[in-house]
Amino acid sequence: MNRFRPHSRLLLPTDYHAVFNGNPISVSDRHFRLLAVAQNEADVTAVPSCSSASRLGLAIAKKHVRKATQRNRIKRQAREVFRNFGALQQAKLCNDDDPPPVRLDIVVLARPAAAIADKAVLRSSLQRLLQQLVEISQRSGASRTGTRAEVQSRPAGNAQN
Repeated sequence: MNRFRPHSRLLLPTDYHAVFNGNPISVSDRHFRLLAVAQNEADVTAVPSCSSASRLGLAIAKKHVRKATQRNRIKRQAREVFRNFGALQQAKLCNDDDPPPVRLDIVVLARPAAAIADKAVLRSSLQRLLQQLVEISQRSGASRTGTRAEVQSRPAGNAQN
C-alpha cells in the first residue's frame, strides 16, 4: 500500500501560510479549489531521487462541509487521488528525459457541493484539477512573480453562457 508519508504533506502552519500568501496558482470547479505554489529549493527535504516531491495540504472547512463524516470522506478521497497522481508522476519522471517537474505545495479547499458529491465525482474532479495545476505550473515555470493565475474549470456538459 502506498502510504501518505510526512514528506508528501504540508505539516506546519508556515507551510500553509506560504501557499495562501505566496501568489498561488489557483484552479477550481464546483467541488474544490486547489491552490499551489512552487516549493523553495531550500525547503525541500531529502526525498527519493525520482520523486516529484509535491506536497498536499487539506483545508476542509466546517463552514462548507458540516458533518465530520463528510469532511473525512473528502479528505480520504483527496489523499488517495494525490497518492495515485504522485505515483504516476514519479513513474513518468523516472522514465522520461524531460526536465523535472516543478515541485508544488498544494492546498485543497472544499466547496459546499463536495459534501453531497459521491466518491467517483470527487475523484474525477480532483484528478482533473491536479492535472490542470501541473500543466499551468509547467507552462509558467518555477518562478511566478507578480501574476496570479486563476483557472475556472467547468464540465463540458454544464457550459453556461
